[in-house]
Amino acid sequence: MLHSFARHMLELLLVAGVLHTAPVVAQDAGQQASNFSLLSVSGVDVTLDQFKGKYVVLEWMNFRCRTVDALYKNRVLPTMQAELKAQDIVWLSIVSEAQGKQGQVATEKMQRQIEKRGGNQDAVLLDITGHVGQAYGATVSPYLVVINPEGAIIYQGAFDNQPPGEEMDDDMPAINYVTDALEAAQKGEMVPYPVTEAYGCPIRYDR
Repeated sequence: MLHSFARHMLELLLVAGVLHTAPVVAQDAGQQASNFSLLSVSGVDVTLDQFKGKYVVLEWMNFRCRTVDALYKNRVLPTMQAELKAQDIVWLSIVSEAQGKQGQVATEKMQRQIEKRGGNQDAVLLDITGHVGQAYGATVSPYLVVINPEGAIIYQGAFDNQPPGEEMDDDMPAINYVTDALEAAQKGEMVPYPVTEAYGCPIRYDR
């Protein structure tokens, strides 16, 4: 749960039009995830197929987006990444902004930003062409995709059901869609929310 101050700032941004919600238009849940190969900020080529047999979480990330930054500064995502890593679940963060656009920075600077925010992801990948982000329908950061050990997409969309600026029903509990999807799949149950509406900052693809 975000701290009240951070949440207040996010609400102001949404009202001001800086944040956006976007319908999910990615591959259908249950469809095989498209393989990709991207260079990590540490200089290693990472291919999705190398993680077949494991659950994989893809997170579209932009530290210049206040929604993403708040989730890291408040230790929400770093804590979750560490917990999932302990379960041998892979977490790949992807930056799909085009070269020169906000959020796409030099690898050395990106490494410093990750260290500063305490990120515990397995790798941060640079999708400078935007092909991977567009293939998965990622229109905003943060945008999450969960892939099962067989390589099928079981969840795509928002991190949780708490978009800033929206009035929440007091009877509606906070839902972490990512952990809900993983827990259901690991139990052999249906994922309760396979597709949700993503919210955050628009990804600036090259035109």
